[in-house]
Amino acid sequence: MDTPLSQRARAYVEAHTHSAAAPKGADASVPYGERQYADGGLVWWAGHGECLNFCYSGDWDAAHVALWEAAAHLMKGRPWAKCAELTPREIEFFLRDRNSAPAVPALALEAFGERWRELLEALAAWTRAGRVLGAYRFPSDESFARLALPDKIRELKAFFLSEKLAPFFARGGKLELVDVDGTTVFIALDTVDVPRGAFLDWLQMLAAEEFREPSLNLVPEEFPS
Repeated sequence: MDTPLSQRARAYVEAHTHSAAAPKGADASVPYGERQYADGGLVWWAGHGECLNFCYSGDWDAAHVALWEAAAHLMKGRPWAKCAELTPREIEFFLRDRNSAPAVPALALEAFGERWRELLEALAAWTRAGRVLGAYRFPSDESFARLALPDKIRELKAFFLSEKLAPFFARGGKLELVDVDGTTVFIALDTVDVPRGAFLDWLQMLAAEEFREPSLNLVPEEFPS
């Protein structure tokens, strides 16, 4: 027997608070992006350094509506780097009435998971294009070397999506965090027409200064094609 929607999920479906058509034109003061799906559904978002709006339109089934609504609730007000860490399982768990009872059918969550992966790919491309770069400053009372790994990852992602790198992204450069080991940071890098050695020297110096960590070492890898 298929899993019915949880009461919480049904409430979000009935409210459909974030069901809205995409803007007719992008307001220059609020960067806007979207993911159009082959079956006609569309998801769009807007904001500078954080998610100010997240909506969907199209003919989605009830489970997808509940999951998109939950995603909007969880994303709004969050920095884009934190939005990119959100998983379908976390979104579904948010909709549960009880921790032990799924909020939507397993097949619906599987289908949503594929659409969520496509959404994150579109959001990452939009971010790399320099649409959402905001200011970043490392907390003055923190020591990068002593941070827990999740905190290092959070701070590095925010730094790599800061306005300091806007000229690099504007020229088509690509940069993503791969891994962190102590003060060694592994990054996927495609500098396009920017001289790779000079850019790495500059980024290394900038990162060491921002995090007040002279031993910080950036190790580049080829950006996946």
